[in-house]
Amino acid sequence: MVEGAAATPLAAMMSGQLAHLRGRRVALVVGGGNIDPAILSRVIEKGLVHDGRLTRFTALISDRPGGLATLCRVIADAGASIKDIAHDRAFSGPDVSADHAVCTVETRDRAHIAALHRALQRHGFPLVMVK
Repeated sequence: MVEGAAATPLAAMMSGQLAHLRGRRVALVVGGGNIDPAILSRVIEKGLVHDGRLTRFTALISDRPGGLATLCRVIADAGASIKDIAHDRAFSGPDVSADHAVCTVETRDRAHIAALHRALQRHGFPLVMVK
């Protein structure tokens, strides 16, 4: 684990700002560990989102018995894992027969996210919002 400020030498090297050291043997002191666990958790989650291993979308589902269950089944059949789901009836628009399901889902990568979106749409779940 590296504290943010301790990663500065590595960032400088990677960004090319130390061109005068190119081709030379260089040792970087990267230390720390004085990072708040809550901040570390947020950093990890942001990394998962960036890598396509965590995604969020809002799907339009039927407000009939089984609508939410069917959505969950399509997600599972696509090989994704639901981390969180919020079923929203009140703010889903004027159609009282349709609801929004805000889903946070664990995936393998960006290609898996695209395949999941295609599967949802193929099974009649239009995506209202994708993040």
